Amino acid sequence: MQTEMTNTPTQTSPRNPIEVDVNEMIKLMHDFSLVLERENEFLRDARYTEIESLQKEKHEYVASYKSKVAALFERKVEFASMDSNLAERLIVTRTEFIKLLSKNLRTLESAKDASRRLVSRILNTARENVEEKTNYNAAGAMMSSNVTSASSIGFNQEL
Repeated sequence: MQTEMTNTPTQTSPRNPIEVDVNEMIKLMHDFSLVLERENEFLRDARYTEIESLQKEKHEYVASYKSKVAALFERKVEFASMDSNLAERLIVTRTEFIKLLSKNLRTLESAKDASRRLVSRILNTARENVEEKTNYNAAGAMMSSNVTSASSIGFNQEL
């Protein structure tokens, strides 16, 4: 059955029933959770190139999640009339989603710390292996104590 709608300046577009929007939010959190779980797996296995491939999708989910949360917040008075089973499902799904999001943040932080420690270890090893004694004095002249140092050779000298 088709109904004809007239567009008048005071008329607003019809909203979905709250149940439809809540179900969409539950699906969004489920789909976003799958991406976060994959990212956590890639982080644990240090598969950083594969993590990079998830970032665009992850950012899209973040934007969509923020938008849906804001839209549902505007309709908070309608939650009282919503089916109690659906409300419970939303609460359980959101609780599990927040736990997974926290785990993802901890895993990201752990990976960053591991990378930081590795870089620090490499730099410390490089510093320890650098010769402390230079071949030049404070005035910039070559020191005579290091006879194996490089020395200038004129163009017309032979080796």
